[in-house]
Amino acid sequence: LGWTWWGALAGGFLVFSTMFSFVAIPLAGLALSSATWSCCAVVVSFLWGALGPRPEVGQAMNSEALSIIALIILVVGVLIINLSPRISARVCGPPSTDPEQELTTPVSQTEYVRSEENPGASLVQQTPKASNKVLGLVSALCTGLFGGSILVPAGYVREGLAGLPLLPSFGA
Repeated sequence: LGWTWWGALAGGFLVFSTMFSFVAIPLAGLALSSATWSCCAVVVSFLWGALGPRPEVGQAMNSEALSIIALIILVVGVLIINLSPRISARVCGPPSTDPEQELTTPVSQTEYVRSEENPGASLVQQTPKASNKVLGLVSALCTGLFGGSILVPAGYVREGLAGLPLLPSFGA
């Protein structure tokens, strides 16, 4: 086992990735956040692998065309997930105002606040702000950016510290 700053940098990427995930989930919801950061991490990892600054990091692709098609499919899938409320409103019509329907609304999309007219009353439901959702999605993108870059510093570690010996510096 040994120590290297490259391992500490990789550990720092893990910490920032985790931190931004904790910011993203309450603001944009678990489904949107995880889909967004997963897609971003795959794209960032792909770009590091395909265009990396060193031969150890960047590798040749077997099929550039299929790689690009796969990335496009991935990004389109995440866009569909993130735009699903709008898509369902266009396909199925506006959402129901039935009180029974509200019971199926995900908790992450519901916010409860004290009424300004009657502060002593119980909490009332409030729709989350669009700016919070955007901030949550930006945080999810940061999660993916750091998460997709975690293994890049390992490409710069000298041979004796690669793999398992890298763990102490990764965890520091």
